Amino acid sequence: MSAKPKMPTPCELNNKKKPPPPEIVEFLKEEGVKGLTRASAKRGFNTMPDGRYLYVINAKNPKTIRFVSKKLEREKGVKHPTLAEAIGAKEVLMAGEIIKKGKNFTINNDSGSFRPSPECNKYLVWLMKNHYGLTKFLKQTSKQLKERVREDFFYEL
Repeated sequence: MSAKPKMPTPCELNNKKKPPPPEIVEFLKEEGVKGLTRASAKRGFNTMPDGRYLYVINAKNPKTIRFVSKKLEREKGVKHPTLAEAIGAKEVLMAGEIIKKGKNFTINNDSGSFRPSPECNKYLVWLMKNHYGLTKFLKQTSKQLKERVREDFFYEL
């Protein structure tokens, strides 16, 4: 087991727009938010339907990934700040996307709303391996976006 990296500082909120609509936050609290913990990780990742998901990691609970289907972004306007509010995250450690296709799993820091520090990416890699047990790390890619670097981490389940 590799040494746990220093806990990164929470993300900056990139675009401080109007607060999320309360009815969408309530909907997510009641219906939409799912979580992956160490106990549920193997089963959770393997039974997760193929698709795209928005995720947030709360700084107060840094070992649980909370996520919703990206389909809710189109249907209800759910963004990362809405998800953060629904789970009660005052400080967000990481936010981005999960993409699952068969036995392939990608997690990235592509939020647009939250800008993680480089230490957050190191923590995410540690979390995936040492906490969630995803040992089949395939590769890491980087892409320069307008104001940030998007990091993608590819795994095989």
